[in-house]
Amino acid sequence: MAEAHLTKNGFYVETVEADFIEGEGTFTSLPEFDPETQVPRFEGLGWIVVPLSVRDGFEPVAPIIASAAIDAEHDRRVLAGRTFAVDGIGDVPLEGSEKTQLVLLALKDTARDLKDAGMTAPALVFTDRDGTDRRMTAGQMIALVNAGKAWVQAVHEAKRALKAMDPIPADFADDRHWPS
Repeated sequence: MAEAHLTKNGFYVETVEADFIEGEGTFTSLPEFDPETQVPRFEGLGWIVVPLSVRDGFEPVAPIIASAAIDAEHDRRVLAGRTFAVDGIGDVPLEGSEKTQLVLLALKDTARDLKDAGMTAPALVFTDRDGTDRRMTAGQMIALVNAGKAWVQAVHEAKRALKAMDPIPADFADDRHWPS
């Protein structure tokens, strides 16, 4: 004999003693819960604790969105990057890895030196997100990096704004909350 947690529609009903056939069923521990206000519900491979109102058919209260989830969405968007229009070149797709950010900042530093020296020819080469080599002038490189930095800053500001909301919207990952 062993303890079995009986459920109805996934919600915990009671614990009983039962015989089990080895290898059958899912064996997990029942979490602690307040029977006056909460009920365990079996989801996937384990138990979660939800308000009684969920079991009784009421809409659940909005989930509490963790700050880490917003950080992860921020990081996903920066890493994915976006496409920037550069005068004389057209659209340049960038991704936002730390390596790419470092390369772009180094190229911008070199671009400033070239601009100060009066160089106007396209002397800087950058490989974009799609693997295309882009030959740029100092002015074009500076404009591209400045646009990228401004966009990353806007993504940071969107993250801060979302974290300041109370409650944080459940659709925090929707594009409407983030710069394009």
